[in-house]
Amino acid sequence: MKTKSYIIIAIGTILLLAACSPVAELNGSDERVQGSQLTIASVRVEGGVGGAESRVQENADGNSAFEVGDIFCARFANNTKVGTFRIADVAGSCDVIDPINWVSIKSSVVGWYPKEEAIDLSDQSTRMPYVLKATSDVISYGTEATLTFHNRLAKVRVSFEYIGTDEATQDIKDVGIYGYKSCVNAQGDVSVAADAQRDYIAMHKVVYNGKNYWEANLVPGTLQAESALRFSRKGKEETMSLHKDVEIEAGKMSVLSLAIYTSSYSPINLDELTGRTTIDKSTILYGTTNYSISLADGVHVYLCNATINNCIKCNGDATITIVGANVVNCDASNAGISAGPEGTTLTIDGDGKLNVKGGPSYAGIGSGDQSSCGAITIKGGIVTATGGVDGAGIGSGYYYSSCGAITIKGGIVTATGGVDGAGIGSGYYYSSCGAITIKGGIVTATGGEGGAGIGSGYNYSSCGAITITGGIVTATGGDNGAGIGSGYCYSSCGDITITGGIVTATGGDNGAGIGSGYFESSCGAITINAVSDVRVKSGSSTVCIGNGKFSNSVGDIKVTNCPHVILDNSLGLGYFSPNPKDISGSNFFDEDGSNVTDKITVQ
Repeated sequence: MKTKSYIIIAIGTILLLAACSPVAELNGSDERVQGSQLTIASVRVEGGVGGAESRVQENADGNSAFEVGDIFCARFANNTKVGTFRIADVAGSCDVIDPINWVSIKSSVVGWYPKEEAIDLSDQSTRMPYVLKATSDVISYGTEATLTFHNRLAKVRVSFEYIGTDEATQDIKDVGIYGYKSCVNAQGDVSVAADAQRDYIAMHKVVYNGKNYWEANLVPGTLQAESALRFSRKGKEETMSLHKDVEIEAGKMSVLSLAIYTSSYSPINLDELTGRTTIDKSTILYGTTNYSISLADGVHVYLCNATINNCIKCNGDATITIVGANVVNCDASNAGISAGPEGTTLTIDGDGKLNVKGGPSYAGIGSGDQSSCGAITIKGGIVTATGGVDGAGIGSGYYYSSCGAITIKGGIVTATGGVDGAGIGSGYYYSSCGAITIKGGIVTATGGEGGAGIGSGYNYSSCGAITITGGIVTATGGDNGAGIGSGYCYSSCGDITITGGIVTATGGDNGAGIGSGYFESSCGAITINAVSDVRVKSGSSTVCIGNGKFSNSVGDIKVTNCPHVILDNSLGLGYFSPNPKDISGSNFFDEDGSNVTDKITVQ
């Protein structure tokens, strides 16, 4: 066997399965009820993210229920007699195989799956074994029990990321993870026999969103770092080690993100840093540090399950690719990730997670107090950005700060502005950002008090044109800010153009859903054309599309060729202000679904 020194940096743990209900105090035996059989109304498997983590059988259709014909066991909590039941239909109803009888007026019911005590974990390549347990609430004699089962094994999901090479993960085969080959199922409680052996367990290959993953259910405990995984690549068997042991827990999923890299991407363990560090060549960062990181011009950095309790500062063009789960948490006076100077671009990509928080007066990603930055482009990943007080989630911060163009092309992006900042756009007090363009992805933007969801922040702040051509976009303004448009008090934005995607815009109190915020704020022309699904809700005391309260400077409004526009004005004063120039080819509905197209006056 050939052993190579790879890094594997884990470990995002996802809570999958709720804790079982505690067993309440029970009554003793009662002759009046003895001989009456327990009836189980239905069973189900309760699970977490996407349903895939809770499947009893790894079916292609991804269902999260038992299969018809599965057999499980049950008993009253205050009695040792065991009954067996068979799943009768897809709804989870049950047939009795071996009945159990009531012995007391009240009891809870304990169920487990499978009925076998010895569980083989050694080969999960075609089907993953499960040990499930359920404990019902205390029920009274004659009441049908409903059982909700939870996984008592620990699920591990493995993914691979190639860095610095054009190889594809399809080259990887026969992935195995080191662990116990068997366990004991003691009525849903998992243990290991004294003579149980450890070896590599064949994992189950699955595909989510076009990417390969490998999964296995293991005995809860410690996953040892040394040679934790084995696989074949290009016909050769190789092993990988973790950089530390991992505690895997029953009912939870541990995600291991593995980096396979060329020698030009020598990794840096952040745990070993002794002070502020400048990265001057493309590399991989993993581990945890409390020191700030600077990226030299042109550097490409992979964040692989890195935690930086400080900030990242880009000194020029920079690319950050996210692998696994990453955190950049800046409590000091800096952006979580400061984009480079004007004329440069920060690009964020990958399929991992990145949670970024900016300090006071600074954006989560962008610039801050009296500073400027270049453009920001997000292409992929699950990116969550939160601005500090007076800062945008993504964009600029406080007091004459600025940011270049912001472009989102893909990924799942959640941006939340601090007080006075936009979700995506500018921060507080004469701050600005360039054009905001959303071409794809799932984007959720929420403004802080006084800030737009997407657009400008509070008090003389501004942003460039806002263009949405694709994606699923949800924008919510803070109090006095528009959902999409400008913020509060003499703030402004450029033209708003929406020609694609699914768009939901909600104004904060006194702010339009799409348009301007409260008190002498403004925006350019508003054009919505050929969008299949648009939902706009006004804030209180204002309109859905157009001017916010005490604002009267919005350009021409045109909403054309849109078959289904919902205008929710349940809190406001009307649908448009000013009246639109053109609504040809569009149909408008109120929050109750009534067609209100005829009620709209065209200039």
